[in-house]
Amino acid sequence: MTMQPLELLRSKEKVQEALNRWSQEGFFRLKGFGDRIRIEKIVSCSAYTIMLKTQYEERIVTRGIEPYYGGEVDDTGISPDPYSIVIAPPANFEKRDEEIRIPHTESVETCSECSGSGHTRCNFCFGSGQTTCSWCGGSGSRSQSRTVTTTNSDGTTSSSTEWYQESCSCFGGKVSCSSCMGSGQHTCSRCQGQGRIRSFDLLTVLFRFIKLEDVLDATDIPDALLGKVSGEVLIDEREERLSKSVRVSDEVDVRANTLLSKSQNIPNTRTVLHFQRLHIEQVGIYEATYCYKEYPQQRLWVYGAEGKVYAPNAPKSWGRILLVALGVSALLGVIGYLVFQSQRY
Repeated sequence: MTMQPLELLRSKEKVQEALNRWSQEGFFRLKGFGDRIRIEKIVSCSAYTIMLKTQYEERIVTRGIEPYYGGEVDDTGISPDPYSIVIAPPANFEKRDEEIRIPHTESVETCSECSGSGHTRCNFCFGSGQTTCSWCGGSGSRSQSRTVTTTNSDGTTSSSTEWYQESCSCFGGKVSCSSCMGSGQHTCSRCQGQGRIRSFDLLTVLFRFIKLEDVLDATDIPDALLGKVSGEVLIDEREERLSKSVRVSDEVDVRANTLLSKSQNIPNTRTVLHFQRLHIEQVGIYEATYCYKEYPQQRLWVYGAEGKVYAPNAPKSWGRILLVALGVSALLGVIGYLVFQSQRY
């Protein structure tokens, strides 16, 4: 975009101000960067950020179970359709899960895990209630040592070690199983010892939203950076189901409609689209060509209402880099000296 002289002057002032502020925010950046470079050219351009959020709902029916402790069983009547059950809809984009027992779907049956006994075999002792003693290894006795002192005929004493077998405190090499306390069985975890379970249809409602983003930009600024700044809001619409007509520009419309098509293509019949929001902003960008001392000509960009800077080839403050390097070298020297002294003594 061609600038008039006054507009170019104001643009240079904005760029220099943004660069000076940017240079103060980084320790290794050249301070007063905006005042120390020579700006050769400034081009004004724009990028477009597109954000589409869609709120979905999915309903899944599975079979739930619980121990049956007696009481009435809701197994008569016609069960309602899962999508006819009323659930508080999301007011805004949110992630929420809800579980609801569907009426008239209950049944009582014998627990298949324990065959109705309420107990299952202990897998640690295989139902015997006993395990091998860890002290004697199942032998029933343990090797022990003792010191024996003897005196020969001339009165000289000597000591030696002898080994002997001692009965273990277990019962023939076996001890009571610590997992089942010697019973050989556990309370069935499926029916909690009742022997019967109640099963029912369980409706799980999943509220989910998906955020799709795209950036239309011809500069070298990474899309991720452009997505973090604000610009002029061109479109901010929220509808139950947005139409595929955006009316910004041909290229922006194509990008936005691609996101809309992707969000509205729902092959899973269990998923329902609740509402959508489309937000498009035009982000202003200044692309500056500059020179610094004898270095080759470079480019940088000032973008967004926040005046962010992207200057990948900006010169560094070598004085500060050298200062840090000297500090690290001195610290390593001190550590090396202390290690050397500790090894000496």
